[in-house]
Amino acid sequence: MTKLKELLDICGLSQRDLARGLDLSPAAVSDIVNHDRWPKKTKKTDLQAAIRKELRKVNANKNKVKHLFRKSRAKEKTKSVESKTKEESIMLLRMQGLFPETKRHFGLMDNPFGEVQGHKDVFLSNEIRYVREALYHTARHGGFMAIVGESGSGKSTLRRDLIDRIA
Repeated sequence: MTKLKELLDICGLSQRDLARGLDLSPAAVSDIVNHDRWPKKTKKTDLQAAIRKELRKVNANKNKVKHLFRKSRAKEKTKSVESKTKEESIMLLRMQGLFPETKRHFGLMDNPFGEVQGHKDVFLSNEIRYVREALYHTARHGGFMAIVGESGSGKSTLRRDLIDRIA
């Protein structure tokens, strides 16, 4: 529970009433109270001062109101250590090789996860072959075609392949 949420509960001030006092939407106040996400259109320091003012109106503990938005140094240190640890773990991942059985199963001669040098380095499943040929047919005979897929599924690679085939 955040300090602000705890203080609101102690004072009996609802988030809706606080939103009215701040002239903000209840959703914006909820983001502040629950997730420490502040609106971008208003300065954070101005909003914090307005929140303190609203809390003083309902006779909140003056000391708690004064120190409401101070971050503890322990939290800041923990966040910086966590971010460094994540970066280090990402950078420590080594390239994984493929077993010979896996290469044989997919009809691969080399590791396809290295640099793509040409169209022969791209794995073509039956579905990809169909889309590739449909693209080529549409480009040669006219028409419009849309390819939809997740990030990294090969849409741009197919587009570049089509440009190379046409050239």
